[in-house]
Amino acid sequence: PKFTALLSIFGSAMITFMILHSPKRRKKTSHRIMVGMGIADILASIWYFASTWVIPAGTLSGFGDGTTETVFWASGDQNGIACNISGFFNQFAACNPLYSAMLALYYLLVVKYGWSTDRLAAIEWRFHVLPWGYAFISALFAAITGLYGPVEWTCWINPDVAPEDRTLIQNLFVQLQWLLFGPIWAAIVFSAFVFIALYRKMKLLEKRVNSYASSISKFEGEESPEPDIEKCELKPSIENRKNGSVLFASISKDDESDDNGRLEENLESGCNEGGNNISREKRENNSNGNKEKNEKEER
Repeated sequence: PKFTALLSIFGSAMITFMILHSPKRRKKTSHRIMVGMGIADILASIWYFASTWVIPAGTLSGFGDGTTETVFWASGDQNGIACNISGFFNQFAACNPLYSAMLALYYLLVVKYGWSTDRLAAIEWRFHVLPWGYAFISALFAAITGLYGPVEWTCWINPDVAPEDRTLIQNLFVQLQWLLFGPIWAAIVFSAFVFIALYRKMKLLEKRVNSYASSISKFEGEESPEPDIEKCELKPSIENRKNGSVLFASISKDDESDDNGRLEENLESGCNEGGNNISREKRENNSNGNKEKNEKEER
């Protein structure tokens, strides 16, 4: 897995750098969880890249006849020191799925249960202690009890010891492996269920938003009742028609929120104002007519 390990190292390094380089990103709990995940992934991917290089040279491969073919590119020391170091960090890689579970838990608390930023910040240390704590303790336990050995493509938990030379812990490996692998699978299953719950939550929110948008569109699409136009209409005078000016006053019904008293008051004032305007116009026209008549008489 050398090529994929390089991609993983590059991707995790870029994500970690982008978060640490930005003060704004560093303030977010989710981003700090991703930093921890990125660092753990880099440590594990380095030994994924080493792969078979740490396996003791001359180790027989299980894919051949088991007697002549050796592990491809196996070049580790015969004492198994490099294999044990690789096994330690490969078991330490359990930090990654546990961090994924912590990130899933974070989004579950935020999206589904609506936890605030301050409340999440108060328990943030647990998001880091659980992955790092379990990864370190389990990796150290396997190293002390001699559970590391070649697993064909790298070194991990697989005691390569003759049955008569095995310790009590090594003989109980079948039972103990669930202590080492069980939390990893539990984290994977937990993350899957959380993502399913989040998916259902988002679909429900999407359905509500679409229903609301549909109701708004339906409301806007309905034809509003025609206003009662020209409650009070005063027809323009002949002189105004000649001058091209049209004066009238009209009061339309407002929306249903206006009370009837205010509507009647507006209607009455509108009619009075319209009447006053036209009366004033008539007086002005009469005055102009009288002036013209007087001028003609003087002539």
